[in-house]
Amino acid sequence: MPPKSNAKTMILEACVDSLAQSIRAEAQGAERLELCASLDIGGVTPSFSLIEEIIEKVKIPVKVMVRPRGGDFVYSNEEFDDMLRTIKILRNIGVKEIVTGILNEDREVDLDRMQRISNLAVGMDITFHKAIDDTKVPFKELEQLKKIKNIKSILTSGAANSATAGINNLRRMITLSGDRFSIIVAGKVTQDNIARLHKEIGATEYHGRLIVGDLG
Repeated sequence: MPPKSNAKTMILEACVDSLAQSIRAEAQGAERLELCASLDIGGVTPSFSLIEEIIEKVKIPVKVMVRPRGGDFVYSNEEFDDMLRTIKILRNIGVKEIVTGILNEDREVDLDRMQRISNLAVGMDITFHKAIDDTKVPFKELEQLKKIKNIKSILTSGAANSATAGINNLRRMITLSGDRFSIIVAGKVTQDNIARLHKEIGATEYHGRLIVGDLG
């Protein structure tokens, strides 16, 4: 059985990469946006001009991806410095939540760097993204992430190729999180399968490019 939730509503988070998609997603019922660029490679940091335009044009919350490139989540010192500079700018232009994640060479969460990000992102919430699905033991890493105050949510498909394949792990992650994190279920979550997934998983937040239908 899915874990019981105290939440009153189910939040649908649409993943978007343009102003047109953002406006469409809001009109089609999304409660929140995750804004990225280059979704074909899993999403990277979008341009600051696009971020400002979307924040101005939509009424729902906008989370912004902080990721300097596609590929793995082990970053050089130069790439990490770029992430820190990005976060400073995002904070200054009014972004309230970022989506990011850093691993070390051992495929564990890089707690030192994530703590530095948390210290910098004052007044912002952090979602640790699907980098957790690339770790050796996601359940262990979830426990480690509890040490970092500003991390409020974890975006995951349960270390599987899709939310459907990761149902059992997702249930376990929700149970382990308790009230500390919101587990945002991702991985081929669409308007067509959201009802079934919600019945099976019992999460309070779901994420996908097609979660409120085709955005064009």
